Amino acid sequence: MSEGTYTPPPYQPPPTYNPPPPQQPGGSFDFAKPFTFVFEDPNWLKKILMGGLFFIAIIFFFIGLPFCLGYYAQLTRNILEGKQYPLPEWDNLGDYFSEGLRLIGVALVWTLPVVVLCMLVVIPIAMMSATDSDAARGIGGAFVSIIYCVQFPVSLILRFVIPIALLRAIVEQRFGAGVEVGRIWAMIKGNFMNFFLAFLVSFIGGFAAAIGVIACIIGVFFTAFWSQLITAHGYA
Repeated sequence: MSEGTYTPPPYQPPPTYNPPPPQQPGGSFDFAKPFTFVFEDPNWLKKILMGGLFFIAIIFFFIGLPFCLGYYAQLTRNILEGKQYPLPEWDNLGDYFSEGLRLIGVALVWTLPVVVLCMLVVIPIAMMSATDSDAARGIGGAFVSIIYCVQFPVSLILRFVIPIALLRAIVEQRFGAGVEVGRIWAMIKGNFMNFFLAFLVSFIGGFAAAIGVIACIIGVFFTAFWSQLITAHGYA
């Protein structure tokens, strides 16, 4: 080859760009994990026993409810952070109690309008039923039937929505996040199927509480607490 001759390199086509597939909102739902994750913790028995004692305090003193809800909140955050053993220790009772009160407030905001509406209807019905008029008692009985027909689907909807409202309040750690209806509705629309599966997990987990009846009745408090943990994992 002479000194002035130049041979260009062979043509190389530009690399092709394959964009990543679009991310689906919500991810996949592990239906079995909420029922089994508790038993992966080396100290699960001690934590469940402590939770059961606080559940007993709910029944007899009510004071146990804020502690259990605060524990529920910390468990939810641990799951979202991907901790290997998300069950918290029972060593931060002050924070559990204060956050539990906030979550009780969120739940009351969602349920109070329904309670007030029922009271506005029930009181007149009770007055009509107490009269000597057969017609008034018949009208009162008809209204009672209507209320029962309305109450069931409304209660079912609240049971579905309230855990999602609590989830937002837990993640953002503020009361207002749990009552922002528009943002909660958007959250439900973007993750409806996963939330529906979480609702089913919570519903099935409720039957776990009945297992405690076999253990001399008192065991129901501990299995009820386990059911709460199942719900927390499902929605997280």
